[in-house]
Amino acid sequence: MKEELFKTELGDKVLRYSDAIVVEFTGKRTVSSTCPLNGGTRTDLKHVFNKSCGKELHGKTCPGMKGKTHVEHFSAIAKEIDLDPATCTGMGTAALVENMAVASESYKSVTVTAMVTAGVDINGGRAGDLARYDEFSKEHINLNPSSGTINIMLHINANLPEGALNRAIVTATEAKSVALQELMANSMYSTGLATGSGTDSVIVVANTESETYLENAGKHCMLGQLIGQTVIKATKEALDKQTGMNTHRQSSFLWQNKRYGITEDKIWSYYSHINGDKAIDKDAFDKKLKELDNNKKIVAFIASSVHLIDQYSWGLLDKEAVHDAFSIQIKAFRDYFGLSPILKHTSETHKNMPKRSFEEMMISPLILTIAHLI
Repeated sequence: MKEELFKTELGDKVLRYSDAIVVEFTGKRTVSSTCPLNGGTRTDLKHVFNKSCGKELHGKTCPGMKGKTHVEHFSAIAKEIDLDPATCTGMGTAALVENMAVASESYKSVTVTAMVTAGVDINGGRAGDLARYDEFSKEHINLNPSSGTINIMLHINANLPEGALNRAIVTATEAKSVALQELMANSMYSTGLATGSGTDSVIVVANTESETYLENAGKHCMLGQLIGQTVIKATKEALDKQTGMNTHRQSSFLWQNKRYGITEDKIWSYYSHINGDKAIDKDAFDKKLKELDNNKKIVAFIASSVHLIDQYSWGLLDKEAVHDAFSIQIKAFRDYFGLSPILKHTSETHKNMPKRSFEEMMISPLILTIAHLI
């Protein structure tokens, strides 16, 4: 059973097939994609699709391969949604297709439409993070749940050469990373901010029959601006629809700083240690912690402190500069909320702790300060 959702500016039909979004071309299109099945640049395709694993797998690890290779896998998916594998290309995701977000921007005769599904709460990663799979030995490395993915279908009602189509993929990818940066999305595999997920894909469709011929999709030209604006907007909306990741939720020291180990469990551990028998019960603790996490002044203090650690990790600041500035900020933080200074012998909450990294040593006073606020 298929349902027509709308038509693009190209006149192409956007259809819903159960757990898939399919775009049916009504004319000649040039397609550039990162997909295994008929990827690269093609001029002979009739459909593109974005297929979800389905509701029963929401928040879980996706099912296994439907073939020996990724090409066979996506060929099988194409057949499941009544498409010819020879004339289509497509993407897969654990996000739900009903949470797809659509954004369009126009300038003169050109309209760009981005259709995005997105989720990074589980699978968010940063370019350069350690790999999860060794394709040479065919072995999985340090397996973690991997459901997520940001899939972008970008439709441009102008004619573009192959190079410009590939540049559009670059611009769309940068825009996706902008959306994640502005939401302070965590990498699940490092202490960095996410730039995407480990399974993202992009499909760009241009109108081969258009009289408007554009040779550049970079940030300095209007087409690049339209791509950036639509992808940022649609990515943010899709993340909100899928997991509630939005500016309100992310304005939180817990959501922003999981990557550095500032978690409910870690704060509870510090709080229990420093209060002993005087500690309130866990339910009362959780309620108080939620109140603190909604305090924007606390969020701002912690954000500014953690950013110093980021700059050290990126090689912009040395240990001495970070330590001195961090100490001043922690003192100001504690003074503002009327907390006593952190004594050297109380800054460690556990005996016989193993040797820790500089970043971990900087985070401990922050967690301790939060614990003292409860």
